[in-house]
Amino acid sequence: MKRLLLHMPMFVGAALLTADSARAEQACTKRDTIIERLATHFGEYPRAANRDDDNTIVELFVAPTTGSWTITTTRPGGLTCLASAGQAFDYKYENFITLASHL
Repeated sequence: MKRLLLHMPMFVGAALLTADSARAEQACTKRDTIIERLATHFGEYPRAANRDDDNTIVELFVAPTTGSWTITTTRPGGLTCLASAGQAFDYKYENFITLASHL
């Protein structure tokens, strides 16, 4: 029993790494495929985009009726990956220049 308890953190860590690797592999594909799936399954459409310093494009997809949202990144080679997703997106109309000066 003690031996099992000593090795438990190693097994849990290995399981988490395996799950994380599998999730990362499944989360990237062609941009057109991701756009189609977000629209079809979640009603999400592009709302904002920005090009990063390394030419990665970061996009925000939002479903106006449900509030679900997804952030994707597209690398220069064309591979698009899901970066984050959530619920209850809320549009805020603030002066971001003023807001940024407080950071």
